[in-house]
Amino acid sequence: MEPGFQERSATGLTRASDRRQTVILRIIGKNGGYFMETVRVENMAGGEGHVILKHILGAPELNGKCRLYAQVTLEPGCSLGFHVHHDESETYYILSGQGEYNDNGKTRLVSAGEMTFTPDGCGHGLKNVGDTDLVFMALIILD
Repeated sequence: MEPGFQERSATGLTRASDRRQTVILRIIGKNGGYFMETVRVENMAGGEGHVILKHILGAPELNGKCRLYAQVTLEPGCSLGFHVHHDESETYYILSGQGEYNDNGKTRLVSAGEMTFTPDGCGHGLKNVGDTDLVFMALIILD
């Protein structure tokens, strides 16, 4: 770790509503800068296995305009279950890996460099169908 950076972790911080198992907090700025929170969520939105969310910005930085800006990792065989967005839209930008994307009931394969968009009132889900991690950026914008 670089000089001036600190890292700390905590386990066992759970919330029954989303089954969060492990929370790792990392200071990414020197002298008390910003925090990035990484959360492992089991069976997110009814999906298989777990999802790892690395929150790039927290609520104060999102300033009430977005609900989420995170790097998401799906390990092989894991999925983020189908879910519908209400009063918000979500965009994924695939960084690496391969997935099967359910776009409001229609499936297609996605891979690095591709983007998906789910508008308000529509749903989506994503499953890692490759043999390496599927990593993507997720942005939820409030309508």
